[in-house]
Amino acid sequence: MIYSAPITQYFGYLPQLATFDGLACTPTSATNALTYVLTRPNTPGGVYAPLQTYEGWETVRDDIATNYFFTSPDTVPAGTLPAQAVIGMNQYLIDNGRKAHTSLSAIGLSTDPDGNNIAGWGTPAQNGHPAIGPATQYSSIFTEQVVTGEFLRAALLRTDAILAGGFYSTGDSAPAGHAVVITQLNWDDKNADGRIDLADGATVKILDPLDPSQSYSPALGSTIGYGTGATIQEQLDDALNAKVTATGPPLFKTGSIVQNEAGALVVTYEQSSLVNNNGEFQNVGGDVSNSQDEPVDMTIMLAMSIGSTGLPDSVDRLIQNGMPEGAFIFDADVFNGDQLKGVVYTNESSDYDNVLRFYRIENADGSVWDEDTGKTLMPGDDGYVEVALKLVDQSNVLGLSERASKDAEQLQDFEVTVDADLLFAPVVTTSAGDHWFVFAEAHSDGLEHIKELAPNTYGVEDTFGGGDLDFNDLVFQVIPTHLEQTPIYF
Repeated sequence: MIYSAPITQYFGYLPQLATFDGLACTPTSATNALTYVLTRPNTPGGVYAPLQTYEGWETVRDDIATNYFFTSPDTVPAGTLPAQAVIGMNQYLIDNGRKAHTSLSAIGLSTDPDGNNIAGWGTPAQNGHPAIGPATQYSSIFTEQVVTGEFLRAALLRTDAILAGGFYSTGDSAPAGHAVVITQLNWDDKNADGRIDLADGATVKILDPLDPSQSYSPALGSTIGYGTGATIQEQLDDALNAKVTATGPPLFKTGSIVQNEAGALVVTYEQSSLVNNNGEFQNVGGDVSNSQDEPVDMTIMLAMSIGSTGLPDSVDRLIQNGMPEGAFIFDADVFNGDQLKGVVYTNESSDYDNVLRFYRIENADGSVWDEDTGKTLMPGDDGYVEVALKLVDQSNVLGLSERASKDAEQLQDFEVTVDADLLFAPVVTTSAGDHWFVFAEAHSDGLEHIKELAPNTYGVEDTFGGGDLDFNDLVFQVIPTHLEQTPIYF
């Protein structure tokens, strides 16, 4: 299934060439992503004027790099600390009046397998910028979790732009890093295990600031920077300072993506860099800014989605407050009175036909109200299953119909008004006649049959007695994609 950012012509195509010592990949990619989010048609809050021109892109990039990301050759790793990109993007949107219309959600790891603080959380002040502080200060945006395919899928279904940063697999003790924009994920999860396995043959499309445009001025191969009567050294000095402008449209490169044994996503693509080689404008293989002359695998360590769909920051974490214990929770303080739209993703790989539905619950512990007896029933109480199934039929919380076919990935739209705290939980009914909840107490075999595989991603073991306990018989996600605020009339 292909998940893609729409109207991709609105992405920026600003190159990082010769800016901030060649280390501006993160602020350049952030600017190219913001341009897509804040200048496409019907942008909430109106089109963001500073990003409407190429010169505006350059100004925004320089502002972000200098005053918000604190991009510097003196950081470790050199360039932009991943943590500062998350904090800085949030503060930039606040300072420029765009935070009310723009949501952020970041996921990644602070440390590598060797325990190194690769993200920069808690790094002391450097080069005059304030200390970043502990990650807990930014828990509304950042999730300490390996980047997953499910996160990329959800972000693209929301039409977000994804800023992804990672390290090259060079084997060095202090590996070099890079940041790109991911604009598409083509992934068929063939065995429904929630992992991007090699056999899935998944691909991504990437907008790389090393070579982000289909054309440039001057054109590739041109001699640049030479002035009449200048000495060779003057010519070379001039060449190094010569400005290269991308003339568009954006260039999207296709690469492979797979999850390694450690669970991290690894991207491989035909990487190339714009260079000013002794006065000649060239495009060479690899990442010249990191002294790499050939493409290598890049392990994604942090991904930040930037969207303008009216959703709050890290909405997945907001709605999964009670999971995996039990409940999806739409908090009235966040969603009250608003029309929430989204999709339910399902992927089945089972001998059974499974039907996924949802029912309203009273609390995150899974309790339900039996209107016939006037009693509250807990999972495990006599009659709980029957009352829960009756609530499925009565409330039909997300309005889902039965899946069109088994053993296939599907998306079903939903729309719900959150006029009070909305709590609901899933129930899977199998063709063998079993009903599986997220509460093991409700099961006749007393075993767990639904568990969390990744943030807002759940796997089902559909066989009585636990079967093979692989929890991939049915995988599902509840993905909010748009929050439409109810108009206020005076």
